[in-house]
Amino acid sequence: MLNRDIYAVVDLETTRTTSETGRIIQIAVAFVQNKKIINQFSTLVNPGEQIPRNITQLTGITQNMVKGAPFFEDVAMTLHAMLQGTIFVAHNVNFDLPFLNAEFERVGLTALKSTALDTVPLSQILWPTAPGYRLVDMTNYLSLEHNHPHQADSDALATGELLIAILKRAEGLPMITLQALADLPLVLPRDTKTVFEKALAKIKQSHNHYRVTYK
Repeated sequence: MLNRDIYAVVDLETTRTTSETGRIIQIAVAFVQNKKIINQFSTLVNPGEQIPRNITQLTGITQNMVKGAPFFEDVAMTLHAMLQGTIFVAHNVNFDLPFLNAEFERVGLTALKSTALDTVPLSQILWPTAPGYRLVDMTNYLSLEHNHPHQADSDALATGELLIAILKRAEGLPMITLQALADLPLVLPRDTKTVFEKALAKIKQSHNHYRVTYK
């Protein structure tokens, strides 16, 4: 049976690190279903303010590039509709989701109440010997394509590929390991632990199917 879950892998570039003082300058989403990237969305956003020099140095996004870009309120409704009913994923979800929700509320839309996963702790659990857990560390470690680190479109795609690797690795774990991960009182951001619970349920289902079919 096809898995109907659609993961919306989101990355934001912002003028500052808090939504109180910062604005989005680029947003990208890679949609993942059945361990494939099925769609992408990306846009520069005019923040309506000056981009700090250190952010331009980090992202390569200049004031000139966002000058003719839409303001957040111009794309908010489309983006909000796209993200409805999806599982929200980010590499450090407690930055991207609250920032985006603050922006939605600022323009009069409701905050997303999505199931949300964080690829950072999932990477730490599944690849405990990786040299580091920044997105660039993980893409290098797993040989995933990542052309322009700190640009939202490249980061969202790379995080989408990382999510696919995570889902495959989780589903490849022995049932006893998945059961232990599901039972442990792990303190993980938001709904991150559901990755192990779903992988366990999938393996149990395939075992039951095997028993029924081959009795």
